[in-house]
Amino acid sequence: MLAYPQLLTILSSIQSQTYTRNVFRSVELEALLSISIPQPLYALGVRANGQRYTPKGGPPGLYVAENPSIAYIEANPMFDSVMTLATQNAPPTVIFNLGVHLVSILDIKTTT
Repeated sequence: MLAYPQLLTILSSIQSQTYTRNVFRSVELEALLSISIPQPLYALGVRANGQRYTPKGGPPGLYVAENPSIAYIEANPMFDSVMTLATQNAPPTVIFNLGVHLVSILDIKTTT
């Protein structure tokens, strides 16, 4: 592992990318309404409960997807596709369409 000064030097030499597009967030209606003023961009639940790539007690996080169906499926893992909603009971869910413009993205890819 690199020391902090070395890591800063290397990261500052890597060209970052911008990212502009619509992304989607799926939130169960019950969770959305559990806060007196609904906050569709609430990012502390991930920290409190742990989720996906964030360990319990980790940093705040806001998970989104580039496709509304994927956003729904990732938020409701009991469904393997949106089509299964026709035959199973699903919690009421709200899908938000968010326009994002991120100006400094570091895309780290691993190779095998």
